[in-house]
Amino acid sequence: MDPLPGRPRCRDGAQRSGGRRARYADDRGGKPIPRLISTTVLPVLLAKNGGCRLRLSRLEITATARNSAVSHNEGLVRLGDGESTLEAQPSEITLDRVWIHGTPTTSTKNGAVFNGRSLALIDSWIDQVRWKGIESHCVVAWTGAGPMKLVNDHFDCASIGVLIGGAARAIPGVAPSDIGTASSPRTRT
Repeated sequence: MDPLPGRPRCRDGAQRSGGRRARYADDRGGKPIPRLISTTVLPVLLAKNGGCRLRLSRLEITATARNSAVSHNEGLVRLGDGESTLEAQPSEITLDRVWIHGTPTTSTKNGAVFNGRSLALIDSWIDQVRWKGIESHCVVAWTGAGPMKLVNDHFDCASIGVLIGGAARAIPGVAPSDIGTASSPRTRT
């Protein structure tokens, strides 16, 4: 059976279903998935100023160094960018079966920054998040109001897989809350 338009074919020809973590590094034998690449220090995906109701599925998100002046990336996905009110924070955004990763030639500080409301990362894979001498994170949130959902994801970075808090809040009295995690192994390399 042919895959639906925009859906990658798995190596064995079967379609991925919910609850099964993406492992696109192993699926190169099938149809390639859409790839979003940053060639600057800016994020590949940035949601701010009230961006909402977005679901992204089956994507590869990465960065690549184009020259010696741009050899790092601050965060591949950034949901929230210092908004000063709850209403301005991005909300209702789900990343489903995405592969977010750094590269051997690009230092990456954060895989995904979750500073918003009602954000989810489901059945996804975040790896190669490392920057020599700098603390790196697969997922980090310090001022998002929540809720946040991390379900069946794989995290592989040099420092901290998931960091909640640990920085100044942009909105007084608001801290990440209602955080749910399930079946998300973390490794350090």
